[in-house]
Amino acid sequence: MQEQAEKILQNSNELKRIIRQTDLAFYDCAADAFIFTSNVEDETEIFTAIVENGQKYYPIGTFSWIWEETV
Repeated sequence: MQEQAEKILQNSNELKRIIRQTDLAFYDCAADAFIFTSNVEDETEIFTAIVENGQKYYPIGTFSWIWEETV
């Protein structure tokens, strides 16, 4: 739902401010999508709305979260 997607966007931007990154995420109302960019990895992820059973969802992070162990 859009409210949860906006919370993820806000939390992502707050974390980026803390670590001093300038590539903030944003909502594009024309595309009805949440856009997350990364200056570090030179990558843009676009999460457009999906309607399921009459409810609108934004699949932020779907199949894109990767966990790795750091030493």
